Amino acid sequence: MKFAINLPWPDKNLSPNARVHWAVKARIAKNARKNAYWAGMSEGLHKIKTSAVSITRVYSPPNRRRRDKDNLDASMKAYLDGLSDAMGIDDYHFDLEKSVISEPVKNGNVCFIIEAKNTFSQDAIEDDGFVTITPMEQ
Repeated sequence: MKFAINLPWPDKNLSPNARVHWAVKARIAKNARKNAYWAGMSEGLHKIKTSAVSITRVYSPPNRRRRDKDNLDASMKAYLDGLSDAMGIDDYHFDLEKSVISEPVKNGNVCFIIEAKNTFSQDAIEDDGFVTITPMEQ
């Protein structure tokens, strides 16, 4: 399964270089996480039954100013947490494969391309969320 989730360009205060009061940053991060959660739910991310996902980030900035990919990736934490909530899996299982900076678009946006790496049938998933794996016979 492959999904493309488009989210608005992140608030500048989510950057690791931002010097902002912790409470302001927490409010902005909470809002970004909630937006990512609802975007993921509307695209059907909650239907993924997987143990790991591959995520590619495509950044379309609002202007031609040069960006540092490390800071862009760090600014995505709240978005990734929201997508993790929507999928119902720990973000530990995310394989952040690559990030690409594309051409600028008005107001900017970020596209998360999410692909399930290991999918399991619904009957292999236990009530506690763990997957039962039977060893192969030799």
